[in-house]
Amino acid sequence: MMLHARQGINARPLEFRYAAEFQPLDRDEPILIAGQRTLLLDGSPAAAASVTGDASVDRQITRLRDRMRHEPRIAEDDLRDVLILLSSIGNLMWQSVKANHYPEPISEAEFQRDFQRHLRANPAIGMELEEQAIVAGGKSDLTYRGIRIELKSERTKPLSPADCEQYAAQAASYAVGTGRNVALLCVLDCSPKSTVAFPTADGLTIIPVATATAPVYVVSCLIQGNLARPSDFSR
Repeated sequence: MMLHARQGINARPLEFRYAAEFQPLDRDEPILIAGQRTLLLDGSPAAAASVTGDASVDRQITRLRDRMRHEPRIAEDDLRDVLILLSSIGNLMWQSVKANHYPEPISEAEFQRDFQRHLRANPAIGMELEEQAIVAGGKSDLTYRGIRIELKSERTKPLSPADCEQYAAQAASYAVGTGRNVALLCVLDCSPKSTVAFPTADGLTIIPVATATAPVYVVSCLIQGNLARPSDFSR
């Protein structure tokens, strides 16, 4: 089998099913069947930098996609919309590390304005990105096709990807208020840094938040800013 064109990241894997017949039918013979009867082939560009512009971030998004596909409560349309958002957010994440896009501490409001401009520059998102939707008794920061996006800006202490769990419950509550089982949490760490930045792809994680009946899956995106200069580490 040969694929002449790669699939997009939203495409489902190619699926093949096969069966076997044994003859003659009128004899009882011991038969041992080993292996799979369904084959899945993912034709998306796992090694090519075609989703965010950074191959390692692309691979991490692909891993998150595969994990969410195994969660039956996440609707296919919701997963598609999450992947559209992650293509732009992942691009911003590696740009922030490569070019120190956020060189100084900024407020959450300033971060939201810049983040919103970046997402709306993607034609697949554009005007469908909404601000300050009222849901679950509060106001979510941004919404795209019903997917809630919660934003945070940390200006005092450095964060690790695990530290984002403290904000996940708020994002999950907005998702529940919209009848969704997935939400996005985007945290800007613009605190002063004295250590080397961690790999950008490590900032993309999934945080399951328990509810009374089923978990809500919060896709956490930790954006690194206010980075130390590489020359500072040689002094």
